Amino acid sequence: MWTAVARGCSALKEVLLAAVLGTGVWKDALVAAWTAPAWIASFGSETVPALLTPRWVAEGPGRLRGLMGSVTGALLVLSVAGVVWPRQLVHCLLPMLPSGTLMAAAALERWLALNIALLGLQAMLAAGCNASRQFAWPPAGTALAAAVVAVVVLVTRNIPLQQRTPEIAAAITAGNALGLGIQAAGFWRGRRRRPHPVAAPSQVPVARPLAGLLLAMLLLNSVPLAERMIAGGLSAGSLAAWDYGHRLVQFVFTLAVGPLTAVSFTRLAEAAGATAGGAIFARQCEQSLTEVLQVALPLAAVLATFAPLLTRATLGWGRFQAGSVALTAPVVSVLGGGIGLEAAMYFLLCAVYACGRPGVKLPLVLSLAAVNVPLAFWWGERWGVAGLAAAHLMGLAAALGWLAVRAARYLPGVRLRLSVLPGALTGGFALASAALARGLLPAAAVKGTLGPGSSCAWAAVALLLTAGGARGLAKWLAPVLIPSHARPRLTTPEAELA
Repeated sequence: MWTAVARGCSALKEVLLAAVLGTGVWKDALVAAWTAPAWIASFGSETVPALLTPRWVAEGPGRLRGLMGSVTGALLVLSVAGVVWPRQLVHCLLPMLPSGTLMAAAALERWLALNIALLGLQAMLAAGCNASRQFAWPPAGTALAAAVVAVVVLVTRNIPLQQRTPEIAAAITAGNALGLGIQAAGFWRGRRRRPHPVAAPSQVPVARPLAGLLLAMLLLNSVPLAERMIAGGLSAGSLAAWDYGHRLVQFVFTLAVGPLTAVSFTRLAEAAGATAGGAIFARQCEQSLTEVLQVALPLAAVLATFAPLLTRATLGWGRFQAGSVALTAPVVSVLGGGIGLEAAMYFLLCAVYACGRPGVKLPLVLSLAAVNVPLAFWWGERWGVAGLAAAHLMGLAAALGWLAVRAARYLPGVRLRLSVLPGALTGGFALASAALARGLLPAAAVKGTLGPGSSCAWAAVALLLTAGGARGLAKWLAPVLIPSHARPRLTTPEAELA
């Protein structure tokens, strides 16, 4: 429930920001100033759970106090540097920004740099909450942070945009500070209620896997940096359109796929640590991956088919008019169409992390960056933000292919084909239904040229037609197309662990 509330508040915040800022200069400046905190958020979500959650599940957080203190100190130093040298920080990350956008971004960076520490600490506390099964507290903090921004946007509606945007930036920082307090309460609550450690303290040092993850994240961060650098050097509004499209797709991903994967990660960590848990782990992994793909691939079909309509229905209010929709919809279509690739890679990475093998991150990121970054510069120059999105998907496909080839090494006993076939069929049914629904809708609605209210109504019709058609096709065709020996092995891991 709290996850749905958090995503709803985040969606409301983004819609209000789109209505206030559109794809103008101040939105470009806000995206540029948010680049450094976004890096920290990405770093925390990718590294901290992988490193800390399995150890917290088995040993408790007591032995990790030194590491947590060191990370906290580093985050505070980075935040202070961003407050003192905001222009240098923005220019270092996005050197292709126009001078006017750079000045505006530097003014906003003084308010937003503190989020470097806030988001990093939130990632650590979220890992502790998940390890102790306090799943509601991290999304509650996210919901509070988004609600603060939404309230400030509404209260300041009569203030000129040049003064209003810094106040919005200050509200983002204040909201994340309150969200950190909520997560801290959940962390201490879970620590008091947590049972005794279920395993002896690990003798494997933390420094080595941490160094590998840090290096991997440096390479991985080159991908969004290259994308934002290129978008910042394109036509006015391209950086804003890239941010809007990416956020819309990520909202769908985190609402539908993220919570399912987070719960599965804790269960996989418990299965991997159990005595003779190899078979239990493999069955849990197969079943969970099937569920993830059966959710992600239909969403990919809908986003790819109805990108202009969905962009207009969700963001097309206030200053976000036809030009903004036309600039943002290609990003939603391409990135949304590849959400299944992102879901599969995200889940498989979590499964590998649950086995205590975070070292896979470095070679995986090498393959992703080697494909993504060159293509981003090439295709971005030729096709704009749509080319950036296509390069993003090609990098994901390369990384996922590398991991699938080595699945026997990193995920022994897991038969990926048992999960891919049902998920692919579900996605195919949804794509066929979406294509049929597209033909039934008015052309103006499909192109996203109607008003936002009408677009919302037609978007609901499109989703209902797609869901109903996909469900009907699955009911009649899935038993015929999937033989019994190719279906995933069902199990109840909690019962077996007990």
